[in-house]
Amino acid sequence: MDFLGVGGCLDTKCNVPCGDGSGGSGGSGGSGGSGGSGGSGGSGPTCSVTNPNGTGNEPGGIIPVCCSPTASEKSYIDQVFALLNDYRISNGRSALTYDTKLEATIQGHCIHMGIHSFFDHTAPESAVSSPWTRANLCGTSANGENIANGYSSPAAVMTGWKNSPGHNANMLNSSFTRVGIGYYQGYWGQIFGN
Repeated sequence: MDFLGVGGCLDTKCNVPCGDGSGGSGGSGGSGGSGGSGGSGGSGPTCSVTNPNGTGNEPGGIIPVCCSPTASEKSYIDQVFALLNDYRISNGRSALTYDTKLEATIQGHCIHMGIHSFFDHTAPESAVSSPWTRANLCGTSANGENIANGYSSPAAVMTGWKNSPGHNANMLNSSFTRVGIGYYQGYWGQIFGN
């Protein structure tokens, strides 16, 4: 299984600074997108913010940025959120507040990775390259991100993240107060904010 965590890079594919997981702040500008439950499971992604100049795999060359999950994706997302907060509470941390703008941010990145078959915190297009830039485009800020690929269930991906020191540190970081979670065709993500 593959996974990367800002603040706990596991291999040479990680192109973002490794360190304490504090990352950077995306600011509060940009245009919105509220995430939400959206979609009906069978149709393509719904994205409220897109970026032109894609690499050709998106319809019309548009990069998905701030996207809503389908109902079936949202079911997985809700399960990861519940497991994450249970895990934090069992380790003496406060529960995180769910942030739909962070959800839109990470859902867009999961969709982007799935469409392009890449796996990295850093997207190939400079306009959406970092988690902090993507959060800014979705009208929020972020301070840490975990991604994973190849896990078949919410419980399995949570176990993978728990067993990785960097990802585990992000999930138990006491300075994080907000989270958004994404899932698209085997690509999983958590993005955290203060």
